[in-house]
Amino acid sequence: MDRMPIISMLLPEEFLIFTLELIILGEKVHFPRVLGTSVVAVVGTYFIRLLPFPFGFNAIISVALFIVLFMVLLRMKFKQAFIATLLGM
Repeated sequence: MDRMPIISMLLPEEFLIFTLELIILGEKVHFPRVLGTSVVAVVGTYFIRLLPFPFGFNAIISVALFIVLFMVLLRMKFKQAFIATLLGM
């Protein structure tokens, strides 16, 4: 699998995705918390993509990771976290 540039591409992309999802849902954006969530998402996504799973299975695991990150780090309810994750995918 291809190596992904973590700093130059993934971190800004994840930060913008999390920020956009919060804005669409009408939630208040706390930039330090969103930045921390983005860093955790980048590291998680990087390691998920390194796993030897069949194509597409890593996307399912990433969706679950994003829902958990929304619920734990951004303190959202499951329904909001699920909708936000689907909007960002």
